[in-house]
Amino acid sequence: MDNTQMEQWIGQRGRTIIARINRWDQKVDCNGSRFWNCSFVTAQGPCQGRIWPDDQSTTVPNELRTDTWYVVVSAPGQRRTESYNRLAMILSLPEALSSFDTPGFADGGRYEDWIGFLAWFEEIANPALQSFVLQVFFDEHQRDSFFSLPASRRHHHSWPGGLVEHSLEVAQLVSSHRLIHNSFERWVCSVAGLLHDLGKVRTLNAKASQRRHSELLDHETLTLEMLAQPLAWLDRVDADAAHLLRYALMWDPARAPRPLEPAVMAIREADRMSAATSAKAIAFANVSDDRRFAMLDGPGPKTRFWRPSSDPRVLQGPS
Repeated sequence: MDNTQMEQWIGQRGRTIIARINRWDQKVDCNGSRFWNCSFVTAQGPCQGRIWPDDQSTTVPNELRTDTWYVVVSAPGQRRTESYNRLAMILSLPEALSSFDTPGFADGGRYEDWIGFLAWFEEIANPALQSFVLQVFFDEHQRDSFFSLPASRRHHHSWPGGLVEHSLEVAQLVSSHRLIHNSFERWVCSVAGLLHDLGKVRTLNAKASQRRHSELLDHETLTLEMLAQPLAWLDRVDADAAHLLRYALMWDPARAPRPLEPAVMAIREADRMSAATSAKAIAFANVSDDRRFAMLDGPGPKTRFWRPSSDPRVLQGPS
């Protein structure tokens, strides 16, 4: 399938659901053509559909499993009832996301970040979380903005594509944290790390200038609003994951209840680490090696960084 076909598929062709296959049976219709009669379990309840595997316009994985989430698309222009849908595609989640058109990079951004995002996505151990992330990025404009905008104006990751670069760094730092032993918590918080700045899609423009309404609503509030529909779906499929995601995105160390959740704390730690690393790189970008301090211009308190001496006499010690 080429990118044009996939673009038509997202929101424009047929009915798209995310489902697990409950069972499937191979049958023959009145014209002698074989088809599969499939039964699915979705967040909205059970549904059924038929797929003709010999149809060249049909896409089906080589193997169908009952323990895996799939993206299921009904064919357009067909009669649909509650008991029957003619299906055009059944795609595994990683395959479906990989088939997306590459995000538009007209305003900047890097193809390497898209590849890094796909690699991180395919490592998610929870299919329901994969489905959740997939739904967040079904919106083409939202996806393109997330991959093209800076993360800030002058503080950190202040270049086109900086938002996804920073978000991926946070997600990867959380997913690789050696002190998070619970796989469920690791991946829920890794997803929260990826999406913690999603609201900046609405508060920043391509030049990272604040939009007017951002004076009334911060990006954290807008993040939860943008995730409301996928979170409502996740509530029905995996309520524990949905609740932990909300907690991770809203966590405030000043009023956090006890006991503290280490995986959630790791998001804040990773966020600060990513931002500080970027800010330090910016500070020393045009500073000679003999300078031990650098100061960043911008709002808020001045930021200073110290660079250890690289004098070879200090490294080698006395002769």
